[in-house]
Amino acid sequence: MPDLLSVSVPEPAGIRVPLAKILNLLRDRKDRTTKAYWDHETALTNDIKVAGVRNSVKGYWTPEGMFQLVCGQTRVNAARRAGTLADVPATVLEGAMTPSRLLIEELVDNNMQEGFDVLAQGGLYLDLMKENGWTAAELCANVPAAKPGP
Repeated sequence: MPDLLSVSVPEPAGIRVPLAKILNLLRDRKDRTTKAYWDHETALTNDIKVAGVRNSVKGYWTPEGMFQLVCGQTRVNAARRAGTLADVPATVLEGAMTPSRLLIEELVDNNMQEGFDVLAQGGLYLDLMKENGWTAAELCANVPAAKPGP
């Protein structure tokens, strides 16, 4: 199996995608029912009303012409709630959309944003290990976000 960090993938292209063309995450790992999440999304909605969406969402185009979201569900939800935008900035992922690549994109994006809780992040790591037949050491070697811990 090739080292995922050495695989050549084209640089993502930035565009604006209409909210009506965005499909929600295929697998949403966040609990979006808690008060803490709702408060966070509400604060983001209020910020979007003033400044727009500042950080691009990530996804890829489906054969049906829809934008399949990979990262940025909270930003999309908040933009829809704000009701002031027709589109959002997006990074279009190009190349092979393997399960491992999608998991790594999700990890990287969420570590830069509010992030996953420990259980959701652990679930992603387990999925990557299973998908690739990796040991914990191989996970750490192939995924920069997976740092060895206690």
